Amino acid sequence: MKKLMVVAVSALFLTACGGGGKEGVAACEKVTNDLMEALDKAGNPALTDPMKKQLEAAKAEWANVSDQTALAKQCNDMAAQMKPMLDALPQK
Repeated sequence: MKKLMVVAVSALFLTACGGGGKEGVAACEKVTNDLMEALDKAGNPALTDPMKKQLEAAKAEWANVSDQTALAKQCNDMAAQMKPMLDALPQK
């Protein structure tokens, strides 16, 4: 449960990513896809569905970020920080 809360905080960070090209959007989409996959594997929709909705909402904002290079860096940095947490999520 604690690990899922950390992932939720990470999802909120991705929602707030902000600084264009599209390099930031591509980087954030990769991070989001990895996170979504980890949430699917956790197998607890009651906890993971709200996080997925937050991630979907974040996608709509990425194209509006003026500094796509900074957005890409933020998302890539977050992916590196999230990896141990995602690897530790329970698998269904």
